[in-house]
Amino acid sequence: MAAQRRVAALTRHLKGDGEGRTPVVSGALCRASSADPEVAAVLYKFITRDNMELRQKIFDFLKDPIYQPEHYLSIADFRALTRERFARFAAAHFFTITDYVDNPRRFLATLECLAWADYSLAILSGVHYTLCGGTITKLGSAAQVAAHVPAMDVGRLRGCFGMTELGHGSDVAGIRTRASYDAATREFVLTTPDDDASKYWIGGAAGTAHICAVFAQLEVAGREEGVHVFLVPLRDEAGRPHPGVRTADCGAKMGLNGVDNGQIWLDDVRVPREAMLSRLATVSPEGRYSSALPDRGARFGATVGGLTMGRVLIAGAAVTASAIGLTVAINYAHARPQFGDTLIGDYLTHQRRLYPALAATYALHFALDRVKALLAAPPTPARAKAIHVASAAAAPAAAAPLLRTLSALHALSCLEGAAAELALGGVLTRAGAESLRGLVNDLCRRLGEDRGAAARTLCAGFGCPDHLMWAPIARDWTTAFKYPGKA
Repeated sequence: MAAQRRVAALTRHLKGDGEGRTPVVSGALCRASSADPEVAAVLYKFITRDNMELRQKIFDFLKDPIYQPEHYLSIADFRALTRERFARFAAAHFFTITDYVDNPRRFLATLECLAWADYSLAILSGVHYTLCGGTITKLGSAAQVAAHVPAMDVGRLRGCFGMTELGHGSDVAGIRTRASYDAATREFVLTTPDDDASKYWIGGAAGTAHICAVFAQLEVAGREEGVHVFLVPLRDEAGRPHPGVRTADCGAKMGLNGVDNGQIWLDDVRVPREAMLSRLATVSPEGRYSSALPDRGARFGATVGGLTMGRVLIAGAAVTASAIGLTVAINYAHARPQFGDTLIGDYLTHQRRLYPALAATYALHFALDRVKALLAAPPTPARAKAIHVASAAAAPAAAAPLLRTLSALHALSCLEGAAAELALGGVLTRAGAESLRGLVNDLCRRLGEDRGAAARTLCAGFGCPDHLMWAPIARDWTTAFKYPGKA
């Protein structure tokens, strides 16, 4: 009997009551608490803060049908589509790689927008513009920047980032790729001594990138000078490998299959003396090494500093994913009736799964904005250290609540303790996280007794573009509930 009543209730939700009246779902949408557009607009301006006109231009650009999701492609077709998406984005020339140094806020804003649409595109672009292009801009001479960045800006020259090795992972000081200077030919000879020293899991290396910013141990006249960066050609425009370069495809992954991760071996690859990025150090034609930073530790820190911007972008992408998921789930919760006319968003258990995650997402957004402010400020030694600590903590601190948030949306896990994990090396303390969380909860109270309206207003403050709400996890939910009654 109970089963029959349940089937009857579900039938009414989907098909109406058989007497010409509309489905319950449609009525729920009409009754659903709506966001306050004026408050949402103020929130959006407050949390976005910079480059709003640029962001809107990019969101309008992403209306191009090529950026609509394709869920049933083979890996080869997905990679081809990602490269085409990248080519169109690069050709639009919304920014230049030199913004990495000259205008970090604009640089971050441009690449942040891609995470709303396609994570494979966001990662491939991040590797090209941030890791490879940013490293050239930050560590290269003016001549090296002029020789590479204009072509990289518009995607004619595609780059990747050769830091990680199979046997060393994040231990950059311990990498074993060698770069020996040959004074007779005025060339550097780069060598991979064994498989453990091969560059591994390099985004774009399997087939996309033309050049690679290779981190290697420099040897000049028998003296070890530490880790330096060399621009090494991988393949020509037709995809033919450069002499001495071998690559392999890392294959299918659990996600981001639009990015062709690969493995690189260098078999005595010769590159000209000018291939070593030389803002911080140079080798004369005769083989004399000199550096503006004589302290080896300081030189190493500056060499690996290019990771900072990438870490901030990864953390920002995690916050974006959380914002999208919560926007979809909270709007759905306040339009979906369960057991009669009660909306699932009215149940305390449902609120306890979603609202703490919403507060945590806002808190992380503010924390990242603090890190961005540090990046945009004039550089000082103390600030450089603060940026390193904050950016290194930002990605894992954002990713952990994100995973729990998405788990809550899909598997009903709870996020009550999320704020305790928001301590970003002094950028956001435990007390600061709790304070921000309290501010968001207070806003909910100030918006009135209608918690649904408050939550939806907070979600609207994220500024999720309607045409991108299918990506990366919303997919068919919005379509299904914009047209209630359609299966």
